[in-house]
Amino acid sequence: MRANQHAVIGFVDGGAHNGHRTSDGFDRIGGPLFHGKRLGELTPRYAQTMTSWVQAVAASHPPASSAATAPGQALATTPVPGHTWYAWLAPVLLLLSFAAYPVSALLRRGPVLRPVGWLAGFGLLAVMATVTCPLAVYVAGSGAAAPVVGGRPASWLVAQGLAVAVVVSACASAAALCRRRLTPNWVVWLRLAPVGLAAVGFVPWAVWWGVAA
Repeated sequence: MRANQHAVIGFVDGGAHNGHRTSDGFDRIGGPLFHGKRLGELTPRYAQTMTSWVQAVAASHPPASSAATAPGQALATTPVPGHTWYAWLAPVLLLLSFAAYPVSALLRRGPVLRPVGWLAGFGLLAVMATVTCPLAVYVAGSGAAAPVVGGRPASWLVAQGLAVAVVVSACASAAALCRRRLTPNWVVWLRLAPVGLAAVGFVPWAVWWGVAA
């Protein structure tokens, strides 16, 4: 099998992956509306580069393969070596641990400490929002990230706000438990240990995912 000898890789300033004008990769500048969304104008260099390549091929003079130097990136990504199954194990454990407190309250019909209840609720929402945001963009495209506020998708800002709420409610829960001075027994520890461990583990997990940045 013969490799393609006429693949040309180039970069266009101010353009998205599809060559349409953008300021941050999510919005579209100019162009017509399609189903109420701005398509964005084609960047001049994109249209010129594509048409010149097609014309050269049509004239039986296809250009030789080449690759332009990639421009500098404001943010760099780091590949995760090996299998990434463990990246999904952590959110599953966090969800189960945060959910353990309200479930145990329903099963045992015991008293519920309001700050701990808020911690469990915010924890569930924060984990789900953090995981859902990148998956939505991967499945539905950049449109799932709209609108963008301050250079960040609004949905990601919500996830970051929920992460802050988890930390605040964890501190409030710790203060409430100190005031209540609950008698230590296995029932109390069984109900509080999962959500407490989840709150502690949530912080490094949120930093690793970038939701705390």
